[in-house]
Amino acid sequence: MLGLRGELDNGMTWDVSAYRGENEGDFYINNTVNASLGADTPRNFGPGLYRQTDVNFNLDFTYVVSKTVNLAFGAEHRTEEFTIGPGQEESYVDGGLGPQGFSTSTNGFPGFSPDIAGDFDRSNDAVYIDGEWDATEDLLLAAAVRFEDFDGFGSTTNYKLGANYKLNDNFGVRATFSTGFKAPTAGQLNASNISTLIDVATNQLVNEGVIPATNPVAAIKGAVALQTEESESYTVGLFGNVGEVEITFDYFNIEVTDRLTLSRNFELTDDDLIALIAAGVSGADDITVFKFFTNDFDTETRGFDIVMSTSTEWMGGTTDWNLAYNHTTTEITSRGEYIDDDREREIEELSPDTRYNVSANHTMDAWRALGRVSYFGD
Repeated sequence: MLGLRGELDNGMTWDVSAYRGENEGDFYINNTVNASLGADTPRNFGPGLYRQTDVNFNLDFTYVVSKTVNLAFGAEHRTEEFTIGPGQEESYVDGGLGPQGFSTSTNGFPGFSPDIAGDFDRSNDAVYIDGEWDATEDLLLAAAVRFEDFDGFGSTTNYKLGANYKLNDNFGVRATFSTGFKAPTAGQLNASNISTLIDVATNQLVNEGVIPATNPVAAIKGAVALQTEESESYTVGLFGNVGEVEITFDYFNIEVTDRLTLSRNFELTDDDLIALIAAGVSGADDITVFKFFTNDFDTETRGFDIVMSTSTEWMGGTTDWNLAYNHTTTEITSRGEYIDDDREREIEELSPDTRYNVSANHTMDAWRALGRVSYFGD
């Protein structure tokens, strides 16, 4: 990451930055075979890799218009690239015994063939403006607008409104309302893979595949091109202090439409398998079931946060005490035909609805001691 910042003669500050980040996952599978190779099969394979690369450029400005008005504005350019690296040939090739019924890829995790490997990139550009106004000594108003243009998904304008109001010297209230937008990642748009899993209904090993929603076989089952997720959210809160204890309480509500998820499993017909093989999906003739990413449900997430903090002078130093408590629930408000009851339970129940963290941070001269207790509910 690189950046420069400075200030102009009129007091406007500027900040220009750029970063590049990369995350790579290499796959290895050992003590297995590609049965179609017969006695020539290796036992250890490199099925390929996934790599995500992000490049970002930002230009930001801030300007104090007056004692009561502050402005910020800027622009961003971002490029994302998702790479599927091909595996070694023995991990996906039919070694000649496939027509006799032997599996034509590595058992457990077939390698990525050159037909599904590749680099898939996307870029987007955005501009924004943000303003804060101290309307009175007790009232702060804020607003922000962001325009963004995505390759393949068009443009979107999102905004946020906020206000803080001091009721008295000890307490105040605050609230926000905002909209959001999330485009599918390059990986969700293009990833293909196969894994061997246990079918809990039959207790048998099955090969389960994930294919892009744009694959013709997925289209047979009703898949359509992925769309964006959109959201609306609001918060209402209270802040203040009781004696030496600072307290904040915030209630939040987030509604997300057209959420992305993996579909339920679909069984493959003989015609489906022929189409997958023609599309170059490695190990396709070994697949039993498949799924794909889809925009198939809406959710409402709501909850509250409580944060309490204070400090104590004792034991030759200062102890900072902090309690953070959160309660959050998520409910599916609308559901399509492509997710099943198990997936619905995962979305609504997999994350704990209650969490809290209590910490004590004691500082004494050049020494610091930290104690923390964390709790996660069911």
